[in-house]
Amino acid sequence: MQSFYSFGLDKSFGSRADAENKDFGPCYVRGITEGEQNPNDSCAWLTYSVNKEDIWVSRIQLPARTCWQGPVGDDFAQTAPSAPIKNWNIYRPKWADVYIDEAHQLCMVDSDRYDYARAIRVFEATKRVKIAFDYMVQAENDDPFEVDVTDRHGDRAVSFSFHRGEIRMGGEVVGHYRPQTWEHFSVTVSALGTGTYIIGGTQYANLHAVEAVERLSLRTGKWRNLPNRHTPNQDKCPPLDGCDEATDAAKYLIKDVKIVSALVE
Repeated sequence: MQSFYSFGLDKSFGSRADAENKDFGPCYVRGITEGEQNPNDSCAWLTYSVNKEDIWVSRIQLPARTCWQGPVGDDFAQTAPSAPIKNWNIYRPKWADVYIDEAHQLCMVDSDRYDYARAIRVFEATKRVKIAFDYMVQAENDDPFEVDVTDRHGDRAVSFSFHRGEIRMGGEVVGHYRPQTWEHFSVTVSALGTGTYIIGGTQYANLHAVEAVERLSLRTGKWRNLPNRHTPNQDKCPPLDGCDEATDAAKYLIKDVKIVSALVE
């Protein structure tokens, strides 16, 4: 499984300024080593340009893995504050950080009006999974906190939106939470047939049908799939309004993440 302790590698959000031949996404990917020596953390370091604008850096845990075996139990107790978060893929722009705090909690902070922080945990591929964690919505802004369960390609079986005290899936309210209070979230997701999920003892239809699920994604903003390979990159467009101004920060705390196959309970 690749583990990015990165300043970015995710869906790009569009150009900040107009220019020609500005391909979307990571461009000119290169490996970097300080002084042409082997890095002392046994990881690979990459640099690249996103949208041919910002320069980003990724730290990739070695050996790189694409799958996980067995249950997941991450309480972050063994992770030092601000240290790399083992076995998680982290996306952290300048104004949207992901880190472990002094209380050994996963913290996600976001004051970027156009981007988000993201943390992904790969788990063993299965047709049915139970996922649980404790969370606190410490501060909110205009963007929701979203929790996705996806397949290996990132296609979402379910996508929960936490905002203004409500938990929604597919536009339907399926739960509630209290800000600045520790809450427990638990869901069982099935990819059998067209797919269902169970939350709060009630069964609902999945957002999309997938063959299997194997990723938990935590994100401090709305899901996006644009721009893509069909989006014109030669059309003139104005710069993103206010892209150089931070917004009020949202902050979310996560702990005690437990993921286990639920094919046999």
